[in-house]
Amino acid sequence: SRSPDGKIGSISPLGFVTQPLVERTIDPALRRPEDLSVFEADSDSVMIGWTAPRGVGPASFEVEVRGLLVDDATGRPQSVWAPYPAVKFERIDRLVKADIGKLNPASQYEFRVILTTEDGRSSPPSEAITARTELPMDWTYIYLFLGLGLLVGIGFLVAKIIRDRRPEVYQSQYVDV
Repeated sequence: SRSPDGKIGSISPLGFVTQPLVERTIDPALRRPEDLSVFEADSDSVMIGWTAPRGVGPASFEVEVRGLLVDDATGRPQSVWAPYPAVKFERIDRLVKADIGKLNPASQYEFRVILTTEDGRSSPPSEAITARTELPMDWTYIYLFLGLGLLVGIGFLVAKIIRDRRPEVYQSQYVDV
């Protein structure tokens, strides 16, 4: 799709034309990363994986995230693909995993991957993949119930101590002699 200024970009789910934030030298002869999938999601990280193209030689990968930026000149939002820095890569033969960290909990993200060769050429970007981070563990109720249990336990312990220390008093008028 083309934006109003004639540049080629993709359409975001909100209908914005998304442009890359970083200009690259795209080599259409390079195959792009394929078969992107989400392996696992945490409250602040997502692990995605893909298949690296065959026979590209020494190359690196860059993960981009779709985001909104406000244009300083117009004050209007624009959708961009921005490189995401908090990524740890692991490669096993052609399988590449990326652990993407420092994300917000319970949020949805769109990622894509670009292969870059040592001489600076880049593949076309992969298809975008959507990933969602999970809700963090809510410890509020756990602490509440642990605190209530502790208070009840202390109450029973105090009652037992008081009961055991009190001397038994017999009133003589009720005792059979």
